[in-house]
Amino acid sequence: MLRRKPLSVILFLFPISLVVFGFVNCSSPFEESQTWEDRSEINWTQAKQKVDTTEMEMRSLAIFEKTLYINLQENCASCHGTLQEPLFADAESLVSHQFLIENEMVDFEQPESSMLVLTLREEHEGLPLQIADQLARSITSWASGQSPELLDAPEGD
Repeated sequence: MLRRKPLSVILFLFPISLVVFGFVNCSSPFEESQTWEDRSEINWTQAKQKVDTTEMEMRSLAIFEKTLYINLQENCASCHGTLQEPLFADAESLVSHQFLIENEMVDFEQPESSMLVLTLREEHEGLPLQIADQLARSITSWASGQSPELLDAPEGD
Protein backbone atom coordinates (compact mmCIF):
# COMPACT_ATOMS: atom_id res chain seq x y z
CA MET A 1 0.00 0.00 0.00
CA LEU A 2 2.80 2.38 0.85
CA ARG A 3 4.56 1.75 -2.48
CA ARG A 4 1.53 2.64 -4.56
CA LYS A 5 1.00 6.01 -2.88
CA PRO A 6 4.04 7.79 -4.46
CA LEU A 7 3.15 6.29 -7.81
CA SER A 8 -0.44 7.52 -7.57
CA VAL A 9 0.78 10.99 -6.59
CA ILE A 10 3.08 11.07 -9.63
CA LEU A 11 0.32 9.81 -11.91
CA PHE A 12 -1.98 12.49 -10.48
CA LEU A 13 0.54 15.35 -10.87
CA PHE A 14 1.76 14.39 -14.34
CA PRO A 15 -1.44 15.34 -16.25
CA ILE A 16 -1.74 18.55 -14.22
CA SER A 17 1.83 19.52 -15.10
CA LEU A 18 1.09 18.90 -18.81
CA VAL A 19 -1.92 21.22 -18.66
CA VAL A 20 0.07 23.91 -16.85
CA PHE A 21 2.94 23.59 -19.31
CA GLY A 22 0.50 24.01 -22.20
CA PHE A 23 -0.75 27.32 -20.78
CA VAL A 24 2.74 28.66 -20.15
CA ASN A 25 3.63 28.41 -23.84
CA CYS A 26 5.35 31.52 -25.26
CA SER A 27 2.73 32.38 -27.85
CA SER A 28 -0.96 31.97 -28.20
CA PRO A 29 -2.10 29.33 -30.68
CA PHE A 30 -4.66 31.86 -31.91
CA GLU A 31 -2.10 34.48 -32.98
CA GLU A 32 -1.22 34.92 -36.60
CA SER A 33 2.16 33.35 -37.22
CA GLN A 34 5.01 35.69 -38.14
CA THR A 35 8.70 35.12 -38.49
CA TRP A 36 11.11 36.90 -36.17
CA GLU A 37 12.32 38.97 -39.11
CA ASP A 38 8.76 40.22 -39.77
CA ARG A 39 8.23 41.07 -36.11
CA SER A 40 11.52 42.95 -35.75
CA GLU A 41 10.89 44.94 -38.94
CA ILE A 42 7.41 45.94 -37.80
CA ASN A 43 8.65 46.87 -34.33
CA TRP A 44 11.53 48.93 -35.76
CA THR A 45 9.23 50.85 -38.11
CA GLN A 46 6.71 51.55 -35.34
CA ALA A 47 9.44 52.58 -32.90
CA LYS A 48 11.00 54.94 -35.47
CA GLN A 49 7.64 56.60 -36.17
CA LYS A 50 6.96 56.93 -32.44
CA VAL A 51 10.35 58.55 -31.80
CA ASP A 52 9.80 61.06 -34.60
CA THR A 53 6.31 61.92 -33.36
CA THR A 54 7.48 62.16 -29.79
CA GLU A 55 10.35 64.51 -30.67
CA MET A 56 7.98 66.76 -32.59
CA GLU A 57 5.39 66.68 -29.80
CA MET A 58 8.04 67.42 -27.19
CA ARG A 59 9.23 70.51 -29.12
CA SER A 60 5.64 71.70 -29.45
CA LEU A 61 4.98 71.03 -25.76
CA ALA A 62 8.11 72.93 -24.70
CA ILE A 63 7.02 76.01 -26.68
CA PHE A 64 3.40 75.60 -25.52
CA GLU A 65 4.51 75.60 -21.86
CA LYS A 66 6.33 78.93 -22.35
CA THR A 67 3.54 80.60 -24.31
CA LEU A 68 -0.15 79.70 -24.28
CA TYR A 69 -0.06 77.39 -21.27
CA ILE A 70 1.04 80.22 -18.97
CA ASN A 71 -1.96 82.31 -20.03
CA LEU A 72 -4.34 79.38 -19.67
CA GLN A 73 -3.15 78.73 -16.14
CA GLU A 74 -3.46 82.40 -15.17
CA ASN A 75 -6.83 83.08 -16.80
CA CYS A 76 -8.72 79.84 -17.44
CA ALA A 77 -7.56 77.09 -15.07
CA SER A 78 -9.75 78.08 -12.13
CA CYS A 79 -12.81 76.95 -14.12
CA HIS A 80 -11.56 74.98 -17.13
CA GLY A 81 -8.88 73.09 -15.23
CA THR A 82 -11.14 70.93 -13.09
CA LEU A 83 -14.73 72.18 -12.83
CA GLN A 84 -16.17 73.26 -16.15
CA GLU A 85 -16.16 71.64 -19.59
CA PRO A 86 -14.18 71.86 -21.78
CA LEU A 87 -11.24 70.98 -19.55
CA PHE A 88 -8.48 72.53 -21.68
CA ALA A 89 -6.49 74.17 -18.86
CA ASP A 90 -5.38 71.03 -17.04
CA ALA A 91 -2.69 71.19 -14.37
CA GLU A 92 -0.66 68.77 -16.53
CA SER A 93 0.66 70.71 -19.52
CA LEU A 94 0.78 67.60 -21.71
CA VAL A 95 -2.93 66.89 -21.10
CA SER A 96 -3.80 70.49 -21.92
CA HIS A 97 -1.57 70.44 -25.03
CA GLN A 98 -3.16 67.28 -26.39
CA PHE A 99 -6.71 68.40 -25.60
CA LEU A 100 -6.33 71.72 -27.42
CA ILE A 101 -4.87 70.10 -30.53
CA GLU A 102 -7.21 67.09 -30.67
CA ASN A 103 -10.29 69.26 -30.19
CA GLU A 104 -9.08 71.90 -32.66
CA MET A 105 -9.38 74.71 -30.14
CA VAL A 106 -6.38 76.54 -31.61
CA ASP A 107 -5.87 77.68 -35.19
CA PHE A 108 -2.15 77.99 -35.90
CA GLU A 109 -2.67 79.62 -39.30
CA GLN A 110 -5.12 82.26 -38.03
CA PRO A 111 -4.77 82.52 -34.23
CA GLU A 112 -7.52 85.19 -34.09
CA SER A 113 -9.91 82.50 -35.40
CA SER A 114 -9.06 80.04 -32.63
CA MET A 115 -12.03 78.82 -30.60
CA LEU A 116 -10.32 80.06 -27.42
CA VAL A 117 -9.98 83.59 -28.80
CA LEU A 118 -13.42 83.75 -30.40
CA THR A 119 -15.11 82.60 -27.19
CA LEU A 120 -13.43 85.38 -25.22
CA ARG A 121 -14.27 87.94 -27.89
CA GLU A 122 -17.93 87.11 -27.21
CA GLU A 123 -17.30 88.35 -23.64
CA HIS A 124 -17.27 84.86 -22.15
CA GLU A 125 -18.07 85.16 -18.45
CA GLY A 126 -17.33 88.89 -18.57
CA LEU A 127 -13.58 88.44 -18.93
CA PRO A 128 -11.66 91.42 -20.35
CA LEU A 129 -11.02 91.40 -24.10
CA GLN A 130 -7.30 91.92 -23.41
CA ILE A 131 -7.13 88.25 -22.42
CA ALA A 132 -8.31 87.30 -25.94
CA ASP A 133 -5.47 89.43 -27.35
CA GLN A 134 -2.97 87.70 -25.03
CA LEU A 135 -4.23 84.26 -26.08
CA ALA A 136 -4.00 85.17 -29.78
CA ARG A 137 -0.40 86.38 -29.32
CA SER A 138 0.40 83.24 -27.32
CA ILE A 139 -0.97 80.99 -30.06
CA THR A 140 1.05 82.93 -32.65
CA SER A 141 4.20 82.51 -30.56
CA TRP A 142 3.49 78.82 -30.03
CA ALA A 143 2.87 78.26 -33.76
CA SER A 144 6.06 80.04 -34.81
CA GLY A 145 8.22 78.77 -31.96
CA GLN A 146 9.08 82.30 -30.85
CA SER A 147 10.30 83.25 -27.42
CA PRO A 148 7.82 84.15 -24.67
CA GLU A 149 9.19 87.70 -24.45
CA LEU A 150 7.09 88.54 -27.51
CA LEU A 151 3.93 87.95 -25.50
CA ASP A 152 4.28 91.25 -23.67
CA ALA A 153 5.22 93.30 -26.75
CA PRO A 154 2.56 95.76 -27.82
CA GLU A 155 0.72 95.06 -31.09
CA GLY A 156 2.42 96.46 -34.18
CA ASP A 157 6.05 96.21 -32.93
